[in-house]
Amino acid sequence: MYAYFIANYSPFKSAPPSPKPAGSSAQPGALRRLMRSAVLGWQRQRTIAALHELDDYVLRDIGLRRDEIPLIVKRMQADNLPKNGSTSLKHHHA
Repeated sequence: MYAYFIANYSPFKSAPPSPKPAGSSAQPGALRRLMRSAVLGWQRQRTIAALHELDDYVLRDIGLRRDEIPLIVKRMQADNLPKNGSTSLKHHHA
């Protein structure tokens, strides 16, 4: 019996993978998507704030109304995102 125990027990044998901790349903890339979303939101808010600082005359000159600023910025940001599903935050130059 002792020989069976020695042959079948080793503290160095690989153990089965431990289960994920409760509440850990994060998928690969979830942190990357969260960070990307946070950065894009921050950039959007900075752009909106910068446009709101402009005079009405300047906004009119570039063809914007104050009430259009958030929607225009959102569209501009969507147009600049890569279409290939990349999560890169690097600037893309054409």
